[in-house]
Amino acid sequence: MKKLFFTSVAFTIFSLSSLAQENPYLVTGRSFVGGGLSLVISENEEPGTDFITGRSTKDNLFGISPTYGKLFNERWAAGVRVSLRFGNNSNTIIGNGFTNESVRASTNISITPFLRRFFPISDRFGGYLQPELSYAYERANSEETFQDTNSPINDRMQTFESNGHTGRVGAQGGLYYFVTPHFLVETSLLRLDISYGTTDRRRTDSNARPEDNTQLTRTDIRLNLVNQLSFDQILTLYYYF
Repeated sequence: MKKLFFTSVAFTIFSLSSLAQENPYLVTGRSFVGGGLSLVISENEEPGTDFITGRSTKDNLFGISPTYGKLFNERWAAGVRVSLRFGNNSNTIIGNGFTNESVRASTNISITPFLRRFFPISDRFGGYLQPELSYAYERANSEETFQDTNSPINDRMQTFESNGHTGRVGAQGGLYYFVTPHFLVETSLLRLDISYGTTDRRRTDSNARPEDNTQLTRTDIRLNLVNQLSFDQILTLYYYF
C-alpha cells in the first residue's frame, strides 16, 4: 500500500511539473520580429533673471528599432535589435541686449545583440529579463550664434561637426502578453545601462582654429524608468512565427 501511495504521489508531481513546463506559446524554435517607435516632442520656457530675460529649449526625436529573435528553448531566446534615431535640439537665451542660440541635429544608429529570459505566469502572460550589449555611432552638426544689439562687433557664428562612438552593457525588464498565438505585446518597465563613449568635435566655419577641436570621453551608469512618450519602452509589438 505504501509503495502504491508513493508511486501515485511521484506520478502526480511529475505530471504537474511537466504540465507547468509546457507552454503553447513559448515553443523551441519559434522566431519573432517586431520593433518599437520613439517619439519625443518637448518645449520648455524658463522665467528670466536680472541678466537673462528668457530661456527656451526645444527637443524633437524620432526613432525606429526593428528586432529579430528566436527561442532556442522554452525559456530563453536570442536576437538582435537595430535602432535608427533622428534628433533636433535648440536652446535660446535672451538677455539684456544679446541673444545666444544653439541648434543641433543628430543621426544615431546602433546594433544590440541580446538574450531574453521569459518568466511565464500563465500561458499568455509573464515577465522577462533581457541582458544586452550595444554599439552606437552618432553623427551631429551644430550651430552656435551670438548677437549683441549694443555692440554688433561682438556678433559671432560657429559651426561644429561631431562623431561619437558608444559601447554599452545593460539589461531591461518588463511584462509581456500574447494577444493571439502569433501577436505579443510587451512593456518595458526599467532599464539599467553602463556605457563608455568618445566624441570628436571639430569646428567647421571659416574662422575655425585647430585649438577649437576637442575630444571628449564619458562614462555613464543610468537606471531609466518609463518617463517619456517613447513607444519602444511603453509598447512594443512582436509577431511570432
